[in-house]
Amino acid sequence: MLGATIPQHEITATSLRNVRIGAMLEQLFKGFDDAPPPDPDDLDAQIVSGLMQQTYDLGAPRLAAESRTSGRGAKHDALKSFADRYRVEFERNPRRAMTATAEALHMSRATANRWARKCRDVGMLPEAPE
Repeated sequence: MLGATIPQHEITATSLRNVRIGAMLEQLFKGFDDAPPPDPDDLDAQIVSGLMQQTYDLGAPRLAAESRTSGRGAKHDALKSFADRYRVEFERNPRRAMTATAEALHMSRATANRWARKCRDVGMLPEAPE
């Protein structure tokens, strides 16, 4: 078990050197393959899939590849997805909405601010409060 190698007393430099990182990584990446996930109805295929594979398969929400642009700027559907996510994050915590949206969509905060401005320009988001 991963937690079995962590000491139950004060953490020192010596105790940290005793943590078996290689064994932890080996267990974490066992069965990892970036191929499509196993069929949800095939339990045998799911068992072969390791912990890291399952984490990779779940993944974080991302914009669809076809909505990303190869050039500068964002397409309408990408801006709509951004605006929807921003509204959710704004309801959760208005002070952190932009940062949370940027993290959720795997983009920089600067890009998120540019996209928010574009969304406001086309009416997908209300103007920012002063």
